[in-house]
Amino acid sequence: MSKKLRMVVIGASLIGIGNVYIKNIIENDRAEFVALCEIDPEKLQGLAERYHLSDDMLFTDYKELLAKGGFDAVCVSTADQVHAQIAIDAMRAGYDVLCEKPMALKADECRKVIEATKETGKNFMVGQICRFTPSFVLAKKMVDNGEIGDLFYIESEYAHKYSNVNQGWRVEDPDRNVVVGGGCHAVDLIRWFAGNPSEVYAFGNQMRCDKWLYDDTTVASMKFPNGIVGKVMVSGGCIRAYTMRTVLQGTKGTIIMDNTSPTITLYKDDFMGLEKYYDVAMYRIEHNIPVEINNHNLTSELNYFVDCILDGKTIEIDGVQGCNTVIACNAIVDSSMTGKKIRPIYVE
Repeated sequence: MSKKLRMVVIGASLIGIGNVYIKNIIENDRAEFVALCEIDPEKLQGLAERYHLSDDMLFTDYKELLAKGGFDAVCVSTADQVHAQIAIDAMRAGYDVLCEKPMALKADECRKVIEATKETGKNFMVGQICRFTPSFVLAKKMVDNGEIGDLFYIESEYAHKYSNVNQGWRVEDPDRNVVVGGGCHAVDLIRWFAGNPSEVYAFGNQMRCDKWLYDDTTVASMKFPNGIVGKVMVSGGCIRAYTMRTVLQGTKGTIIMDNTSPTITLYKDDFMGLEKYYDVAMYRIEHNIPVEINNHNLTSELNYFVDCILDGKTIEIDGVQGCNTVIACNAIVDSSMTGKKIRPIYVE
């Protein structure tokens, strides 16, 4: 492998994230941007002009790009429905893969990707961006360090107004339920903090987006290891600013945060041995801790991938992690549709 990780991007116009990947690869001192594949020729040309790309760097057929070679790794940022097949083809062609979330829409597809990683020995990472959001990263450190004691309750929400979305691939495929396509952010986040939910019971409705082929709002109650309980709310039909408000309750304190606020809020029974401050109980006092707002921290995500590949580090957000998030999301959808409690079976 070269001293720099030579990278290509497949898909750069559907969701805009591919554009950011290009920019971040170009700006990363340890990476080199080699080529771009985009099925829409007009959009491909527009991106070529924006980033001053030569004709030999441009492709409309990803298989042609894979066959040509001359690079080390692939960023897959296409429509969700084709993530798995492109990732499998890329690994079998000899390339490491950074794949945008969700890993796939169904667990069976995810398992095929995992098999391809074992078959080829190539590295695979899922872009679960919440694991790089500054507020969530800080909260994870606080929980791991025992700041709020033992976690016993967790909740997160994915609230994102989709009712004005006109991209058919987002809303016209029943398998691309908003729980899987967008809510995987919240589901992956709570899995990161609390582990795999062992039981899922969900309800949904469709009060805003009547042309969709699935519910626009879903709420799921969950049981986790170590007695932790929690819930996830996913809504693409809401009328509000985008947010992933998340609450962590522990035996020694509570953290309240989201991915769009400049602070996270910490409550505790005591600070530095103080149970009261001027006769005010400490648990009533909000301690607001400043954090950077970066709800799509693709720079850190890309940097992490590059460093893991070049330095031979283990990628933590691998196919198993990505698959288990999809399994939990599918359990929510299945429970909502059937009215039954679901006990998901995860991969190891």
